[in-house]
Amino acid sequence: MDVVIIGRKNCTWCRKARKLAREVADKVSYRDLDAKSNTDLKHWFEIENIKTVPQIFVDGNHIGGYQEFEKYVR
Repeated sequence: MDVVIIGRKNCTWCRKARKLAREVADKVSYRDLDAKSNTDLKHWFEIENIKTVPQIFVDGNHIGGYQEFEKYVR
């Protein structure tokens, strides 16, 4: 399982998502929404009208936030 998490440094749910992903996934990537290099992500959030983090992808499919990810893996 390949997991990509888009989040923010001070986000409790983002930390929980990363912890859970490390327990269940073969590969985990994290992208900080506030990093200057991630302007493409900020633009995607605006276009899709996404207001919350984390946003989680499993094997390229958008799962949603932490609660959806937890349900997906359990």
